[in-house]
Amino acid sequence: MRKKTLTLQIATPDRAYILDFNLLVILLSDRDWSRLASAYFLNPLVTVLGFSLGGDFQILSKTVPGALRDLEKRTESALDLDVLERQVVGATHNLMSR
Repeated sequence: MRKKTLTLQIATPDRAYILDFNLLVILLSDRDWSRLASAYFLNPLVTVLGFSLGGDFQILSKTVPGALRDLEKRTESALDLDVLERQVVGATHNLMSR
């Protein structure tokens, strides 16, 4: 069974939005998807924050293969908390073993 993105949360300092990709795939045009990708995923002023983002980006790329393809490679400003956690734990372990 292929894993599919169902919902995605996008938040600003003032609001949070839950996007239903099952519905949006039906409603949005290719141009709409390109605008969404440019505004959020490809905008260097927007930080994409998540846990295990690589898998999320792959699922998004499969859900909307046109505008959202190769997001993992194209997103400029992403902070993967899974990677950060491993770096912090590794640095802490190294400090404590001295």
